[in-house]
Amino acid sequence: MTETIFDPGGCVGCDTDGRCMGKTNCKYCYSEIHYCDECGKEIDDGDLCERCEEMLEEEEK
Repeated sequence: MTETIFDPGGCVGCDTDGRCMGKTNCKYCYSEIHYCDECGKEIDDGDLCERCEEMLEEEEK
Protein backbone atom coordinates (compact mmCIF):
# COMPACT_ATOMS: atom_id res chain seq x y z
CA MET A 1 0.00 0.00 0.00
CA THR A 2 1.23 3.48 -0.81
CA GLU A 3 0.20 6.60 1.04
CA THR A 4 0.80 10.07 -0.37
CA ILE A 5 1.65 12.67 2.26
CA PHE A 6 1.24 16.41 1.69
CA ASP A 7 4.17 18.20 3.31
CA PRO A 8 4.70 21.76 2.10
CA GLY A 9 7.75 21.98 4.36
CA GLY A 10 9.59 19.85 1.80
CA CYS A 11 9.46 22.58 -0.83
CA VAL A 12 12.87 23.25 -2.36
CA GLY A 13 11.82 25.83 -4.89
CA CYS A 14 10.48 25.39 -8.37
CA ASP A 15 12.51 25.25 -11.56
CA THR A 16 9.94 27.30 -13.51
CA ASP A 17 11.70 30.67 -13.86
CA GLY A 18 11.66 31.15 -10.08
CA ARG A 19 7.87 31.22 -9.89
CA CYS A 20 6.09 29.00 -7.40
CA MET A 21 3.72 26.44 -8.94
CA GLY A 22 1.56 26.50 -5.81
CA LYS A 23 1.74 24.05 -2.95
CA THR A 24 -1.05 21.82 -4.27
CA ASN A 25 0.66 21.44 -7.68
CA CYS A 26 4.27 21.18 -6.52
CA LYS A 27 5.82 17.71 -6.71
CA TYR A 28 8.23 18.65 -3.91
CA CYS A 29 5.34 19.15 -1.46
CA TYR A 30 4.28 15.49 -1.67
CA SER A 31 6.03 12.31 -0.65
CA GLU A 32 5.07 8.65 -0.86
CA ILE A 33 5.33 6.17 1.99
CA HIS A 34 5.10 2.45 1.20
CA TYR A 35 3.66 -0.09 3.65
CA CYS A 36 3.69 -3.88 3.62
CA ASP A 37 0.31 -5.20 2.46
CA GLU A 38 0.40 -8.01 5.06
CA CYS A 39 1.72 -6.51 8.31
CA GLY A 40 1.61 -2.74 7.66
CA LYS A 41 5.32 -2.16 8.33
CA GLU A 42 6.88 0.81 6.50
CA ILE A 43 9.08 -0.42 3.64
CA ASP A 44 11.27 1.16 0.96
CA ASP A 45 9.44 -0.17 -2.08
CA GLY A 46 7.25 -3.00 -3.30
CA ASP A 47 4.19 -4.67 -1.80
CA LEU A 48 5.61 -6.85 0.99
CA CYS A 49 8.39 -6.58 3.56
CA GLU A 50 11.12 -9.23 3.46
CA ARG A 51 9.71 -11.14 6.43
CA CYS A 52 6.19 -11.42 4.98
CA GLU A 53 7.56 -12.28 1.56
CA GLU A 54 9.57 -15.14 3.08
CA MET A 55 6.55 -16.35 5.06
CA LEU A 56 4.38 -16.44 1.96
CA GLU A 57 7.06 -18.35 0.04
CA GLU A 58 7.21 -20.90 2.86
CA GLU A 59 3.42 -21.33 2.82
CA GLU A 60 3.46 -21.98 -0.93
CA LYS A 61 5.93 -24.87 -0.55
